[in-house]
Amino acid sequence: MKLSFDYAAALFKEEPVRRFGTHLLAIIREAVRHPEEKIGLLHILDQHEQIERLEKKAEGQTNRHEPFPVQFSRQAKETPDAIAVMDHQRKLTYRELEDMSYALSCELKKRGVRERTNCGARSFTALSMSLSPCLV
Repeated sequence: MKLSFDYAAALFKEEPVRRFGTHLLAIIREAVRHPEEKIGLLHILDQHEQIERLEKKAEGQTNRHEPFPVQFSRQAKETPDAIAVMDHQRKLTYRELEDMSYALSCELKKRGVRERTNCGARSFTALSMSLSPCLV
């Protein structure tokens, strides 16, 4: 099985994209081998990555990924004028998208919407809208 990605090299480093592709292939292979297994329980790390994670854990290093909003805010600060999303009618930069996101969060909070914690998992209010860059 072969997989290839087209991505904006100005925005993404090659190594994380390559690792994502490797993990995606591993998920597909494992899902085919074990169709009854839940996706979240499939093994996607190769032996090297498993050892690396165990070593980091033994050293007390956390290997948790930053939440998406933190990653997005950092990207917006690093490349505010880069295109974040677009469709056939409109392009939005990271700065514009972050500003819109902030305005939406303020409006939702003003209307009483709050983030809740349930058994360690976040639950959010779902909104139904047409798909567009503004939705992101």
